[in-house]
Amino acid sequence: MFVADVIPSELLKIIEFLNKQMDPAEAIAVEVRQFVGEGMRTLVPRVLGQTEPSRERVARSAGRQPVGKEVFWRTFAEERPATEHVVMRKLEQWAVERGLEPTYLTGQRGTVFSPKLVHDGNVLHPIAAGRKDAVMLNMRRLVACSRLGDPQVQEELYDRIRNIPGLVVTDAGISGLPKIPLASLADAAEFERFRAALDWMLEVIRGTEPA
Repeated sequence: MFVADVIPSELLKIIEFLNKQMDPAEAIAVEVRQFVGEGMRTLVPRVLGQTEPSRERVARSAGRQPVGKEVFWRTFAEERPATEHVVMRKLEQWAVERGLEPTYLTGQRGTVFSPKLVHDGNVLHPIAAGRKDAVMLNMRRLVACSRLGDPQVQEELYDRIRNIPGLVVTDAGISGLPKIPLASLADAAEFERFRAALDWMLEVIRGTEPA
C-alpha cells in the first residue's frame, strides 16, 4: 500500500502494472487530500490503482464467482422468498436506469447482486444485495473514493435512511457497512425512500448533486 497526499501518475502506472502481474496479492495507492474551510479540516482518502482483474481475484478469494443473469435469478428464486425477489428486481432496474453495470455473484455465502460503477478511474460497487437477506451500502470503500468521506455528507446520508425499519449500523458507523433487510424494502414507501437515498448517494459520488 502506498499513501501520500498526491499520487504521481508514474507511480499509479506502476501499481496498475503490478496488479496485472500479481496473483493473489494486490497493490493499491491511497491519496489523502486535505480540505480546510469555515474552521474545519477534512481529510478525504481516495483509493487508486485497483484494476478489474484484481477485483475479480478478491471476489474469488471471498468464495464468490461471477455468474450469468439467468443463473443468478434462478438460484436466488430457489433460496429466497418471492417478496425479496421483487425487491431485488427493483434494485436491478434502479442500477440499469442509473447507468451502473449489473454484476451477479454466487458462492458459499449465497447469491449477491453488486452493480458496478466506474467513476474517476475507480471501479466501485455502491451496494451489495442478497447476502444475509439484506442490502449493504459499501461505504467502507466509497468514503475513500468520493465526497462521501466528508463526515457532514455521511450524516446527511444517514438522515435519509435512519428511519427505514431494520437498519443495522455497526461500530464503524455510517462509514462502515450499514445494512437494511430486504424484507423491510418490500414496503413500497420504504423502497422509494431507500431508492431516493441511493440516487442522492450517486449524485454525490459523480459530483452532480445540487449545491
